[in-house]
Amino acid sequence: IEAVPAALMFLREVFSRLGEEKCGYMIVVSGKLEFPEKMTEHFSPLARFFHPIQLKNLSESECNLLLKKELEGTGVSMDDAVVKKIAEDSEGHPYVLVTIAYTLYENLPDGDNKITNRLYDAMALKIGSTLEAEFFGMMFNKARPAGKEILKEIARQGGTSMFSEIERALNKTKGAISP
Repeated sequence: IEAVPAALMFLREVFSRLGEEKCGYMIVVSGKLEFPEKMTEHFSPLARFFHPIQLKNLSESECNLLLKKELEGTGVSMDDAVVKKIAEDSEGHPYVLVTIAYTLYENLPDGDNKITNRLYDAMALKIGSTLEAEFFGMMFNKARPAGKEILKEIARQGGTSMFSEIERALNKTKGAISP
């Protein structure tokens, strides 16, 4: 939507007109978390029309229902243990949940009709890689070279690092790297 000039204003006008004609509708505009922020900064009329609602993470039972419903009619089933593992690992985040499930479904060996923990474990690297690319790839590409160095060092150290450890590893002074 953002790539089309004035698309958001056009949508506002279309749906305002539908409302005037008493047409029932519901529109779900989804995207990056900063979308509502951008909307309120630049298009205050849009903010009044498209009321941003941030969805909460799904509970384990909701994850279970979603996964079972999506597999309905496919001839593929999922062990309860893997459903529980997906719910725990995704923490109920709808996009993460669907990405994990889709990766498992797409990589189910020919002739198999049951998604198990064994498949989940085999696909863990691919799932992580897909999620990393989607969530962090764009943010990483926007970082400055010094920021990329810091992020790479944090990853090398296992994700939890003291700033002083990063300074030593990169051989830079506090003035050269901003916390």
